[in-house]
Amino acid sequence: MTPLELAKDRVTIPQLAALRGWSWTSGKSCRIPYQQDRNASGSVLAGDLLFHDFTSGETLDAPALLARVENITNEAACKLLIQVAGSTDHNQPAARAIAHADSGPPRSKPRLPALTTPTREELAAITNTRHVSAAATRLASKRGFVFTTRVNNIPCWAITDRARWLCQLRRMDGERFPRHDGDGFKAWTVTGSRGAWPIGCEESARFGSIALVEGGGDFLAAFHFIIAEGRGRDVAPVAMLGASNRIAPETLKLFCAKSVRIFAHVDAPNSKGASPGLEAAARWQQQLTDAGASVTCFDLSGLRKIDNTPATDLNDMTRLHPDELTADAELTRLMDF
Repeated sequence: MTPLELAKDRVTIPQLAALRGWSWTSGKSCRIPYQQDRNASGSVLAGDLLFHDFTSGETLDAPALLARVENITNEAACKLLIQVAGSTDHNQPAARAIAHADSGPPRSKPRLPALTTPTREELAAITNTRHVSAAATRLASKRGFVFTTRVNNIPCWAITDRARWLCQLRRMDGERFPRHDGDGFKAWTVTGSRGAWPIGCEESARFGSIALVEGGGDFLAAFHFIIAEGRGRDVAPVAMLGASNRIAPETLKLFCAKSVRIFAHVDAPNSKGASPGLEAAARWQQQLTDAGASVTCFDLSGLRKIDNTPATDLNDMTRLHPDELTADAELTRLMDF
């Protein structure tokens, strides 16, 4: 057997995830680790040696999954897996034995669908489905973050930035994308995207403060509150499109000496009692603090929407119950940090 074949036989996908420190729980039914997925659209198969993605129909072995999660080339992933397999033979933690894979050469940029500037009517539709102000969607479009396209003849809106490393689509009508098993998924990350890329990071360079959010809906909500609070000249929104991702190392310098407020998702606890959104916020806070940023996290635990259901993310806060605003004046100064 070749060294790669031996490594693929020796290191299971759950072992690889643990050794590389992925914030992800594998299983017969599990989330996709390289894109936003709240519906357990993946499965670890074949004695834990393969991963199947039900959204795309792909089946990935360990090096292919490693390349996808850590945003490196397939060649670099194969070399890294061989190193990981070697380090396990000597009972050495893989994190100490090798450099983090994100430092390797990135793969080529994804091939995006044809993107067009939204019309006034399309911006209105996005505004209505995301419950944000019309000014928020207009500004996001003007700055080159929001586009429209069609996938399988379904009208969609897209979030990306000028780097074009990452692009995520949602349906214009707010419904889920269909899937062969009868269920659906709400966001479609373009194949080949770099999940570690913070949307808007380069565009935030001229701003002193950054509102860091998770997901496209919260990205638009950040524009909503920035405009509402008159902070358009000094606060920029930046989005990570998936809680399982780490911030791409080469972008961390863009956050140095900035004031950053992280608006974490308050997800329901998983089978281990952990909240993926809160774990992601803690991971990003550590990365940004190490990079020289001044970082705080906003805690929206316990807040209620107008319908009295819990507010779990920044987008939900556009529909806060009036009693919440009366009880806590800080909620009218979300972008004051």
